[in-house]
Amino acid sequence: FLSPIKRFLYSQNKNAAISKISFFSPVLESEYHLIKEKLKMNIFPEYFSWNYGSLEGVLLKGFIGREINGNNILVGNSASLTNNHVEVFDFLEGSLSLIESRKIIVPLSYGDKGYANKMVDIGVKKIGNNFHPLIEFMPMSSYVELVSSCSHVIMNHIRQQSVGNIIIMMYLGAVVFIRKESPVYTFFKSKNAYIYSIQELEKDKSLLTIKLTKEQIEDNRSILHSYWSEEITNEKTANLIKACQKRRQLLRGVL
Repeated sequence: FLSPIKRFLYSQNKNAAISKISFFSPVLESEYHLIKEKLKMNIFPEYFSWNYGSLEGVLLKGFIGREINGNNILVGNSASLTNNHVEVFDFLEGSLSLIESRKIIVPLSYGDKGYANKMVDIGVKKIGNNFHPLIEFMPMSSYVELVSSCSHVIMNHIRQQSVGNIIIMMYLGAVVFIRKESPVYTFFKSKNAYIYSIQELEKDKSLLTIKLTKEQIEDNRSILHSYWSEEITNEKTANLIKACQKRRQLLRGVL
C-alpha cells in the first residue's frame, strides 16, 4: 500500500499527465462522462468519438447476413470474475421450467483457467445437462454457428466488457440483457436500442421467452451501423487526424 504522501504525489502526477492530453476516445461515450465526473479536474481532455474496429472489418466477420436460428442462451464472454457467472447460474437454477431443452452456452475458453474449472463445477451442479461450457478454442465458423443458436444473451458485467459480443448478438437479433450499472447499458439505452436490464429479467423471468420484432431488430442494426459501420469509422478516423493536426499547429503557434 502507498503511504498518504505517496498517494497524494501520485494523484498530482497523474492529474498533471491527464491535463496534457488533448483528446480522449473511450470505447463508449458514457465512459468518458463517468471518468470526467469521477476525476473532477479543471482541465480534462476533449471527448472524441472514435473506435478501432468496424462492423464489416472486424466485429461481424463471418456473421454478415446471418440471423438467430435457435433458442439457446449465451451467458458471459470469458473466464473472469467480472462476468458474475454464479449470480446468473443461481437465477437460471430457479428458472429451469423456462430453459428446459435450451442449452446454456458459457464461453470460458480464455481468461483464468482455475476460475473456468470452478464455473464448470458450479454450472453442472446448478443447471445440469443444460449447461454447455466452452473450454477450448474453436474454429471461427463453429463459434459463429454456435452463438447464432442463442436467442437470448445474459451479460452480468458491471464494468464495460464484452461490447463486441453484444454488438454481434444485437445484430443477429438476440434479446440482450445487461446490468443497469454497466456503461454499456447506459450507452445503448441512450441510443434507444431494444435491450433489457438484468434487473428487469430478475423481476420478470418470462422475458427469457420473448423475441424482438423484425422492426426492432432493424432499429438495433441501424444504431450499430450509425456508430460502428466501416464508413462511419473511416470518417471518425479522418476527423480525429484533422483535429490532432489542428491542435498540433495551435500548440506550435503558442510555443
